[in-house]
Amino acid sequence: MRGKRELDETDIRIVQLLAENSRRAFSEIADHVGLSPPAVSERVDRLCEQGVIRGFSIAVDRQQLNARTPILLEFQVTPPHAESVYTQLSRTESIEHVFQTHDSRVIAQGHPPTVDLSQWLEATLEMTHISQFDISLLDKQTWSMQLADSEFTVSCVVCDNTVDSEGIRTEFDGQTKAFCCSSCLAEYETEYDARHSRVN
Repeated sequence: MRGKRELDETDIRIVQLLAENSRRAFSEIADHVGLSPPAVSERVDRLCEQGVIRGFSIAVDRQQLNARTPILLEFQVTPPHAESVYTQLSRTESIEHVFQTHDSRVIAQGHPPTVDLSQWLEATLEMTHISQFDISLLDKQTWSMQLADSEFTVSCVVCDNTVDSEGIRTEFDGQTKAFCCSSCLAEYETEYDARHSRVN
């Protein structure tokens, strides 16, 4: 496995572009980030190896595939059994999304295969540790894969501090480097010039 490194701004832009459309061609991404398609492919491979990208998927509207009604389920579970209920629901085919909260609630969204929801629940879950549950029919649902810049943290290449919106970004050898302040930029430039003078 290649050495792990901090994400730079090019990596972040690549992830954002793939989040918008995971079928986007590397040649199109290359146009956006100023790299060649093979260089984009290498970065995507590295992002996968690092676990930043865990897979590529499609969003399916199940209501277009069948007549099932989307529902929202909310369970209040007796501690410490929330994990077990979460796991059972995660393995249920007709459940699309599952959430476990800190206060032992488990929330799930899906398209159950039958109109008899009570019978379906009893066949799906061990109900012993569920103290209360609610079922709501969903009118609308949206799952957004958009990633805002604020979701990413970029570290200064000199001092490792987080670079905020007032940080400095400069390109060296075709790569954008982020600095938290002008002092770190000056220090990096001094080291960069010294390295290149030794090479030349």
